[in-house]
Amino acid sequence: MTLYDPVVALRADMSRDDISEFQVPPHFTNIQHGLSLARKLLSAQDTPNRQIVLITDGLPTEDLDGNAWPPLGSAAAKNYGVTASFNSDGSLASTNDQALQDAIAKIQALKQAGVKTYVVGLGAGVDPSRNPQAAATLKAMAVAGGTGDYFPATSPSAVASD
Repeated sequence: MTLYDPVVALRADMSRDDISEFQVPPHFTNIQHGLSLARKLLSAQDTPNRQIVLITDGLPTEDLDGNAWPPLGSAAAKNYGVTASFNSDGSLASTNDQALQDAIAKIQALKQAGVKTYVVGLGAGVDPSRNPQAAATLKAMAVAGGTGDYFPATSPSAVASD
């Protein structure tokens, strides 16, 4: 699924208890292209309060050159040696994940242009209790966007309680 091809050919019944996001093959989330489109649309708006709400069920897994990267915290990332470290304030310290580097750079450019980016992690794949590396990644994206932390919408009750 991309901005140019919104059709997903894979279906998984996520209401079943025996299926989780960790078992579904990735669709490679190219967050950077979505952010680029949002920046283009917002640049045409004459308002001092420009914001993006990034809602994602995953992490940046495709870089700007179209290369696929395994999601941080996954077995595939571990097998390929894809890592990231984070500063005490939650910002990204270092990573060899080009998709994440590209996403952070786009979010920082938006912030420099006066656009805040709010990050919402949706589903079990970004649940901090199940994948702390994913949670740290989304927090780093929120820090880069000037909003400090991401919102973990890991279940309907989590969304309803906040």
